[in-house]
Amino acid sequence: MEGQLNQWLKQIIQIALIFYCATLIISCDSSPDYVTENHILVVIDGVRFSESWGDESHNNIPRQSQFMAPEGTLFTHVYNKGLTRTISSHAALVSGFYEELENSGLEYPGYPSLLHRWLKKSKAPADKAWYITSKGKLAVLADTKDENWKGKYLPSQNCGIGGKGLQAGLGGKGYRSDEETWEQVISVLSEYQPRLVLINFKEPDTFGPHKTWEEYLQAIRQSDTYVFQLWQWLQNNSFYQNRTALYITSDHGRHLDGHTEGFLSHGDDCEGCQHISLLALGPDFPKGRIIIEPYEIIDIPLTIGYLLGVEIPGSSGRLMQPLFVD
Repeated sequence: MEGQLNQWLKQIIQIALIFYCATLIISCDSSPDYVTENHILVVIDGVRFSESWGDESHNNIPRQSQFMAPEGTLFTHVYNKGLTRTISSHAALVSGFYEELENSGLEYPGYPSLLHRWLKKSKAPADKAWYITSKGKLAVLADTKDENWKGKYLPSQNCGIGGKGLQAGLGGKGYRSDEETWEQVISVLSEYQPRLVLINFKEPDTFGPHKTWEEYLQAIRQSDTYVFQLWQWLQNNSFYQNRTALYITSDHGRHLDGHTEGFLSHGDDCEGCQHISLLALGPDFPKGRIIIEPYEIIDIPLTIGYLLGVEIPGSSGRLMQPLFVD
């Protein structure tokens, strides 16, 4: 009798092991297998939602709306819940943390960026992660006040006039034209083939010498052209095609009409300043999807980090799940 019981126990254990192994196989087979290797985040500075995706005509973003959105996923309700100024907003976009920073470019962010974290994890050289920006003061993003990270794992940068960043102009302001930035983007991508890049086009935030409504709209249209040309270039480059994600967003919007100076300025927590968007295109993302669920700009680095296998401990950002669920 005892021998028969032992035999039954062996059979039960064998059956349990079979089910356990089958579960592991199913789990492994159904796990995500992402092909995206490169990530390029484009910030079109200071675009109000009402002049981009909030305008049903899409007159100011014809290339994004007609040719790019059908190839990617559009998030129409992304919000900047922090300080809606250039430095603080860009820091949130790359670090996953809101903080109030001096807007002149004289104060380093308090947190390391996703670029720092990826360079440490991947052990890649500095020229595989870049900041390429029209605003020279954004070179401040390349370092941090955090003593555990300060001066370490520094990404490369080409910011502002001559790419000199903080050395160009008072406080590193040193703004250059978006046309020059566009040329530098193609030069850097061609020469170094970086895997993680932030690009800033400034002109919708500065929009011409006379600060007119038409200058503002024209700056948005020109930025629309740059991002479309970039997408085309990536699709025709042997290193980037079919393995690169392109993210197009803004750092902040502008005041609504009738609020303070309207479209001429920004910087508070009004709907116009906080409401932005995100268009994400890449081999792992659904095509033609529109998401109205609200997200925040700190969710963007968390999501890119997820694909890179890089965690951002302590951030309250969350994964932008619709990019990965069919």
